[in-house]
Amino acid sequence: MAGHPGLEEAFPWAAERVGVLIGLEQEAVEVARGDVLVHFDLFAHNVVVGADRVVVVDWPHARRGARFVDPVMLLSSVDGVDGDRVVAGHPSTAGVPARSVDAVLAAHAGFCVAGALTITDPRLAVIREAKVRLAGTALEWLGRRWGR
Repeated sequence: MAGHPGLEEAFPWAAERVGVLIGLEQEAVEVARGDVLVHFDLFAHNVVVGADRVVVVDWPHARRGARFVDPVMLLSSVDGVDGDRVVAGHPSTAGVPARSVDAVLAAHAGFCVAGALTITDPRLAVIREAKVRLAGTALEWLGRRWGR
């Protein structure tokens, strides 16, 4: 995230804390390791809810990882949900250290911020706007966790 033109204008809260966020992103590499199948791109737009079932689509980033990674990513992409309450009570995330949740959340936010700031082709404006929204939602949750 550091040193990219537009960071301060688009995401001032992240720009002020870029060193801490980058450090957390580096921690995420370790805390996200695990042996369960993770989607690793589990955003609300990759979940299709039908009348009688839920289908998760768009699996090109699937890999092995920690059980809590997908729920944190999904929660960070949904407005109006108390992510901390879900994290505290869901079996896949309950008991996960707060620092580990913060690390994955920071890495996810950094990925989205990078996409928001680097996608300049007008034909990809919809994807850029999705990245802006996803980054904003993740950073907002992280900010709440840190008492902003």
